[in-house]
Amino acid sequence: MLAAGASTRMPGTPKLLLPFPDEPIIRRSVTHALESGVRPVAVVVESATGPIAGALEGLSVTILENPDAATGASTSIRVAAGWALALGSALVVTLGDEPGIDPQVVRRVADAWRADPLRSLRARYDDRVGHPVVLSDRALRAASDIAGDRGLGSHLDGPDDGELAIPGPAPIDVDTEPAYREALARLTH
Repeated sequence: MLAAGASTRMPGTPKLLLPFPDEPIIRRSVTHALESGVRPVAVVVESATGPIAGALEGLSVTILENPDAATGASTSIRVAAGWALALGSALVVTLGDEPGIDPQVVRRVADAWRADPLRSLRARYDDRVGHPVVLSDRALRAASDIAGDRGLGSHLDGPDDGELAIPGPAPIDVDTEPAYREALARLTH
């Protein structure tokens, strides 16, 4: 599952539509989610007929509409959690504005979670915790309490939750123009 959420703008273009390097950031992020082999993949977008959903045309994903996306990340998490609960499934969360998440890391975190499905699990990089995150059933149900522009952090600190060590730095969250340039620079190294 990939939660795209609201798309803030950087000089004239929604950040999720910026080229990375030759396709929109959101398409690169979703392609990485698909390459992980974890299925099904859904993408939470503000509008199913908007440009972000349009950038995903031809990909085998479920589009989940969240007209309240601009009010904060929590609304997209709630939409995704509802979708996963309806499927009777766990939820692997990656972010649309983190195009550097390695598909193999998504697979490793999902596989590690399968070994102990009663707990939530997140990636622990050398510099910080980050995505992907796998939400247990308990965390999915608790996601209905998330409000504002808060993420999952407070729902992943329970005694039953865990972290999987991933060598290297965490993927860059492309929230600013300097972060975008840094993420592009990592592609060439």
